[in-house]
Amino acid sequence: MTEQHPAVGLERLPGALRSPWTWVAVFAAGTCTLLGIVMVVFGHDDVGAVVIGCVVTVIGVVGLVAALRAGVRVGEDGIRETPLFGRGELAVWGEVVRIDVVGNPGSVLPSRMPVVVRGSGDPLPLHSQAFYFRIPWRVRRLQAAVARMSE
Repeated sequence: MTEQHPAVGLERLPGALRSPWTWVAVFAAGTCTLLGIVMVVFGHDDVGAVVIGCVVTVIGVVGLVAALRAGVRVGEDGIRETPLFGRGELAVWGEVVRIDVVGNPGSVLPSRMPVVVRGSGDPLPLHSQAFYFRIPWRVRRLQAAVARMSE
């Protein structure tokens, strides 16, 4: 009898699930970076403008890198949630029971988010996939894939 890899139901899922809000953060950080570069290039007579331009450029680049690395990665090893700032957390396929959608307690607005339910009972909230109204297709596809794997 051959053992099937636990991620066999994920062949149609993308490797990274990103929120549409990620692109707003990318745009804002990119704009900040360009503004900082313009301040450095055209503020050569004003030391204060150059210093502020350097600081704004660094903030923009850090924000750009953080926004591009944030999200949920689905791979052979499991589901990894990487926040905007900080280290990510991995739920290996052997632990994943299902994906629930719960209210987002950290939000002042009525948003909801998917949560990976592990066999140990330790939840992994997928903050970067939070949403407001109907469940997005990317969350529904992840729920369906996890349900197929647990059958």
